[in-house]
Amino acid sequence: MMTGTSFFSNSRCTEAAKSAKKKTPDHFRYVFGQLFQDTEVLPSTERLGTLKIWEEPIDSAYYVIGADPAYGSSDWADRFCIQVFRCYADGLDQVAEFATHEMNTYQFAWVIAHLAGAYKKISDTINERYKDLVSSDTRKSRIYGAFDTVDNRIHWACTSADAATDNDCLFTLDLRWGVSEASTFTTRVGGASFAPTAVIYYGSDFLRADKRGYLFKHNSSYTTDPKINTLAAYSTWPVQAIVPNYVSTVFNFGYPMVRKWVPKILLSMQNETDVSVQINSINDQSTTTDALLPIRVRENVLWGTVSAIWGTVTPYWSNSQLIEQMRRFPAGSLRCSFKQIQITQAYTIIYNSDTFGVADVSSTTKTATILGALSWPTDAVDYYISFEHDNYVKQYLITSIAGSVVSYLDPSTTQPSDLGSKWLIQGQPKGEVFNILSYIVYYAPLTDQSYRTYRTEQDSTGANA
Repeated sequence: MMTGTSFFSNSRCTEAAKSAKKKTPDHFRYVFGQLFQDTEVLPSTERLGTLKIWEEPIDSAYYVIGADPAYGSSDWADRFCIQVFRCYADGLDQVAEFATHEMNTYQFAWVIAHLAGAYKKISDTINERYKDLVSSDTRKSRIYGAFDTVDNRIHWACTSADAATDNDCLFTLDLRWGVSEASTFTTRVGGASFAPTAVIYYGSDFLRADKRGYLFKHNSSYTTDPKINTLAAYSTWPVQAIVPNYVSTVFNFGYPMVRKWVPKILLSMQNETDVSVQINSINDQSTTTDALLPIRVRENVLWGTVSAIWGTVTPYWSNSQLIEQMRRFPAGSLRCSFKQIQITQAYTIIYNSDTFGVADVSSTTKTATILGALSWPTDAVDYYISFEHDNYVKQYLITSIAGSVVSYLDPSTTQPSDLGSKWLIQGQPKGEVFNILSYIVYYAPLTDQSYRTYRTEQDSTGANA
């Protein structure tokens, strides 16, 4: 059966089909082991083969890969399919095809990775990182992959360093934008509480096995990560913030040889929760960043919010709207040839004594007892508390909360005892959802005359003045 008859005449389709049959492909089949590196590609017959190769990879060629998992469109669409095309300015030539109904989704991810690597590097930006991830047989054997059939992504659990005792990071490739040398990866890390020894999808849930024997479920409804404590019941574990860290590519704004004036940026986000956003500017591939004024949105009152105080004049119950905020780049970073943008979660004030009440501080027990009817926010563990006696300069890690009493670390006893002290609790807020829709960077090219106003022309002769 031939398709395309709505766009091409029957004679054209017939001629194309006859021409295609003259080009006999080589037939292969995949044999899967327990791990990705155990996968083999063996010669096969036309009847038993699952992979057809019409043209071997060519280094100078450009390719595009399309992948469609089984049961993506209906219950009877039971085949996993992959097509590889060689790209030309005026058309495409099919060079490889994979099709079978006898495999699992994680094995499908392995085949995609193999063909993408064979016909083109998945990305031209992680060459050194990839060499490091597979630098030893032990680290190779730990790589574990899973394919997201809903959002069309591949996840790989990996070990970030030779000293690590198990996997401690995830690499994610979004296939919705195709596979090319320009493909980029999202990485996930989570400190000591993040050790993904194996990953798999079960329905819409992303399941992550942990080296300590735990099984975790990832879902868009979860806005924090658990902080593992093997000596305590999981129901008592505190949670930690999921901190996003977006770093853009390097922008030259279409003028690579001209300096630019870049005064401001407009950020648009979907309003799902309160957010604390820190935008940083990186000029001319510098190792330093310049921080813009943080964006703090505190309009939403969600069920379970710790700091919701009855009597607030203008509460917005799960207010659904866009967050659009303009920020100016700081002085000293307005002129550049190249610019990068970093968007992450701000380290900010989360709770204050004006809202919850002052506290009595004990330097002996390293505790602060809140006064009045309110208790300490229950999610404040692992945040930092500071007091007014030194104008909130010194910050102390909060280790535990018991009702009206908070305990903090102060091994040098720098915080004196105090009665009715004001306080601030700071950190990266837990439970915030970053849904970045877009950002606009405003710029203007600088003229030669304006260029000389901030940069002294270098003498080109080397003579004495």
